[in-house]
Amino acid sequence: MKKSFRSTLVMLLIAVLMISMIGCGKSNDSKEKVDKPDQEKNVSNGEDTKNEPIIIKGIATTEFELKENKNLQECFKKFADIAPNVRVEFDYVPFAELDQKITLANAGGNYYDIILVNNSTVPSFAQAGIIDNLDDFVKQENIDMYQKFVKAAADVSYFDGHIYAIPFNMDTRVLAVNTEMLAKYKLELPKTKEDMIEISKAVTEDLNGDGINDQFGYYMNISRTLPSIYIQGQWLMANGLRMYDKNEDGTLVSNLDSEAGIDFFRWGKELGKYSPNDLISFDNSMIKDAFAAGKVAMYTFGAWMLSDEAFMQKLKDNNIKYDLILNPSGLAGNAASSGGWLFGIGSQSKNKKEAWELIKFVTEPEVNAVFTSALSPMLDSYDYAPFNEEKYQVFKEQLKTSQYGVPQFTPEFSAMVDIYGENFTACVLGEKEPEKAAKDAAKKINELLKEKGHQ
Repeated sequence: MKKSFRSTLVMLLIAVLMISMIGCGKSNDSKEKVDKPDQEKNVSNGEDTKNEPIIIKGIATTEFELKENKNLQECFKKFADIAPNVRVEFDYVPFAELDQKITLANAGGNYYDIILVNNSTVPSFAQAGIIDNLDDFVKQENIDMYQKFVKAAADVSYFDGHIYAIPFNMDTRVLAVNTEMLAKYKLELPKTKEDMIEISKAVTEDLNGDGINDQFGYYMNISRTLPSIYIQGQWLMANGLRMYDKNEDGTLVSNLDSEAGIDFFRWGKELGKYSPNDLISFDNSMIKDAFAAGKVAMYTFGAWMLSDEAFMQKLKDNNIKYDLILNPSGLAGNAASSGGWLFGIGSQSKNKKEAWELIKFVTEPEVNAVFTSALSPMLDSYDYAPFNEEKYQVFKEQLKTSQYGVPQFTPEFSAMVDIYGENFTACVLGEKEPEKAAKDAAKKINELLKEKGHQ
């Protein structure tokens, strides 16, 4: 594997070096300039510019710096060794500040060659002209997006029928189940979302006799509106729906007010009965700690948790026996939510070909297996370490049915998440009946979709 990895790296980076040496992106007289090195002079100062380095400037999150960039240190070093006139430099900013930083930098003329793009921001960056259309690059390489990547990852690469970003890092969620707790109550692993309710009914109780339940079946994550898409939303998808869906004519519509939507809201309200009274204050860190402490039977487990050393150590220290299983099914079958990161190329980049070579390199299956900190969006990567280990096989299988929370991201995505999430939370907390919460959410989302021209 190591030999193949290095061979691939050498071949690709030598190609980048060759491209840069002949004047990538310049006029067709580059051959003449190579034949006549005397002409390669800076007109203003007469200096030789032949070996002037090409800087591939990127922007990413501080989390990327700690994870992906850490994995690529050897690659970046080899990039400099093999192609001495090419450099890769990233600016790192906190996740919450990334989109604003990219937008402000672009408006101020501080253009990036490679841009880390969140799955939900591809449309807004494409629409704003921040990231470039990659159709030509993809066509030149004869890449079939739906053959190379899992469907969910390929779907999110597109905006308005064109490819604007290439996925390299993906996630999905499965269900972690405390098998020792289920054995104690003579319960089987859940197969349906209704089984989750039955398990919660059975195990929710007051263990220390203070009159307050301190053991639960499952914690609904409602501390923010976004989990309604990515965590609880898995069982909306399992009912055959998403926050909004796409009609055959391309228009978008929310069907949350359908029977399948109302069934999901009813499920949320019922499951919420067997959760802590102060559930709304429980963020994901508190919920995962409760599972690691053996206080909850089921936990929605993201693939990134496998690299959370502190969490995995708590499970070990507390001797928690658990299984990772495919998500229990809903009315339409098994489903899972997807998230992930993509790379885009800045529309104003002067080094698009070099940037593309780097993106192409990190999406080679064998390289991506080393590079990616969560899950690879390519099933071929699961033939290589570490993804060929047993613990990743349930995630590989779940990826096949994973979906993003909507069939098409729009610039209004965040506003619609708030509408949906606030109504779902009101339902779970008993402030709205399921039918009313589902219908209110559908009505307001459809009004916004119509206002923005999606209907």
